[in-house]
Amino acid sequence: MILLENLYDGAAWPWGGDWYLTKVKENLGGEFDANFRLWYTDHANHGDFTNQMDPDDTISYLGVLQQALLDLSDWVERGVPPSASTRYKIVDSQVDRAAGGGPAPAGSNR
Repeated sequence: MILLENLYDGAAWPWGGDWYLTKVKENLGGEFDANFRLWYTDHANHGDFTNQMDPDDTISYLGVLQQALLDLSDWVERGVPPSASTRYKIVDSQVDRAAGGGPAPAGSNR
């Protein structure tokens, strides 16, 4: 599973992705890394709109969604794991990518 969360999402708070990740870890234990990814998209809002309400500050996440579907297919059908989950920490109930221990994995825009 690849869970996508958008950091500018006002309809589904981004920290919910971390809560879900925690529940998946509780259930999968040692199989977690072989079965789950959480990707946060910065400056993306809720919805699959190609035309954003504030195009100077927000982006569409459709490209990330399409890549996730391709990567998920490769993972399931060919055993090729997708990019690692986004690095982040929860700080004061906010998803903080800067506090997450460095840049995203090589080759990743997450």
